[in-house]
Amino acid sequence: MRRRNLIFAAALAALPLARGALAAATPAPWPPADGEIRRMLAERLESAPAGTGIVVGVVDPGGRRIIAEGTRARGDSRGVDGDTVFWIASLTKVFTATLLCQMADQRELTLDEPVAELLPKPGDRLPRAGANVITLADLATMTSGLPPWPGNPRPLDRQNPFAGYSAAALLSFVAFAPPVPISRRRYVYSDVGYGLLGQALAHRGGTGWAALIQARIAGPLGLADTAVDPGPGGVGRQAVEYREDGVPARRQDYGALESAGALNSTANDLSTLLAALLEGRRGPLGPALDCMLGTRRPGGQGPSNEAALGWSVYRDGEREIAWKDGFHHAFIGLDRAAGLGVVVLTNQESLGGVNDLGLRLLDPNFPPAPEKGQAPPR
Repeated sequence: MRRRNLIFAAALAALPLARGALAAATPAPWPPADGEIRRMLAERLESAPAGTGIVVGVVDPGGRRIIAEGTRARGDSRGVDGDTVFWIASLTKVFTATLLCQMADQRELTLDEPVAELLPKPGDRLPRAGANVITLADLATMTSGLPPWPGNPRPLDRQNPFAGYSAAALLSFVAFAPPVPISRRRYVYSDVGYGLLGQALAHRGGTGWAALIQARIAGPLGLADTAVDPGPGGVGRQAVEYREDGVPARRQDYGALESAGALNSTANDLSTLLAALLEGRRGPLGPALDCMLGTRRPGGQGPSNEAALGWSVYRDGEREIAWKDGFHHAFIGLDRAAGLGVVVLTNQESLGGVNDLGLRLLDPNFPPAPEKGQAPPR
């Protein structure tokens, strides 16, 4: 179950007031210069002592830049940079949604197609019509009615509960779960839904989900370090992930839920992805961003009041921000109208997360996190 960030939530609750209070003092240009971002990163590391490194990637009409602070691990003098490999957790869902839109653009499927049409047995138990049908768009917007996690893992290792969790087990759980009628559905963050979406895309694409990501996104864009397994070259550049209590985090296996959160990547690779999405129809991903942001449902994380395919979306006046986080230590977001994209990666799994930092680099009116020792804004 996903943990909630109380400080972040309080900052979000203050957003309407902060927007008005800060609008007159909005700095220009935005985002800040490298030196100011580096100062922000140093402050973040100081306030989160379990982590050792943090990297920001900025994509704007002037090009791309990487700003980094800290090291890969405690006792390791090697600094983090744009090629440092991080587990990106739920940022994986943006890749899955991009793949969905690519396949829709190639007329291999439609967004309103029932997921049951793409699945082998026991997926044939899912309804194909009527009030309980689940479509691909339902899965990608977290409005399918499916729960956050499956209830049928049989873990050999309770610290790594989804290692070996099979596609058959996932399909069995979904097929026999009580269906939620469309009229009663609402936004519920669901790794089950994204695991099922990945299985459906793999079945329609005729190969595994990870192979489709490599063939259709990572390979064409040259994302050499974006993979479930970073490979020998990537392992040597991995940052050690720490829990909030400072204990090194164990790598988690996702099994059949890999399309919900299994990828590793770098700030350079994620910046390339954002740049390709922002290019739109002129770029290598074509109309993928049109597709992802063109489908909206009520709900979403944090300040958002809308869920798109793979993204949460919020508006600040005329500014619209689409963003996604990954287990409190990874963030990507974009302001399409401004041609601005931001990546934030750090190696501490903390309740504080980096969402507020990423959102502030996209929107100068977004309230900064409270300083160390201060109460959060009310």
